[in-house]
Amino acid sequence: MHIPYLQPFADVNKRTSRIACIIPLLKAELAPMSFLAIDHDAYINGLLGVYELNDVSLLREAYVNAYIASARRYRHLRPEVIEVSRVGLVHSDFINSAICRCVLKWKAFKKRRIRRMMDDADIPPEDWDELLDLLRHDFEGLHEGNVVIFALKPEDLRGLKGLRVEPPCGE
Repeated sequence: MHIPYLQPFADVNKRTSRIACIIPLLKAELAPMSFLAIDHDAYINGLLGVYELNDVSLLREAYVNAYIASARRYRHLRPEVIEVSRVGLVHSDFINSAICRCVLKWKAFKKRRIRRMMDDADIPPEDWDELLDLLRHDFEGLHEGNVVIFALKPEDLRGLKGLRVEPPCGE
């Protein structure tokens, strides 16, 4: 947080300090800090504490809380073993379009509708179960930090109400 005080550049000091705070986390193989997770009011109060009272405690608390939220959000991005799915690779375009339809049109994971999409797309029936599992996993794992993978925006998640997923029974 003190990097902007050093003023090494005429501009971009805040961006530079944000990037700099991520470097030791990545070197320690920890999740990066997402500044989207920081509580705006806590951050402003922390900055006021630093500038007015030379006290970093409020800002430290805001950063710690934001980091905990970031780490929870990113923990699933670093699997121990990466398995490549043939079905996922072959049907990656279909996965993207199905996730977009679930988010933008249906606002939920709709197994029956996805099965109709697979039938219409002439996806071999032997791939359906694995493809549905991949789609459900991708849908349930959506958050503001990864929606860009599916050409979505963070605000597209708003209507999902906690990523509602149809219950397994009656599918």
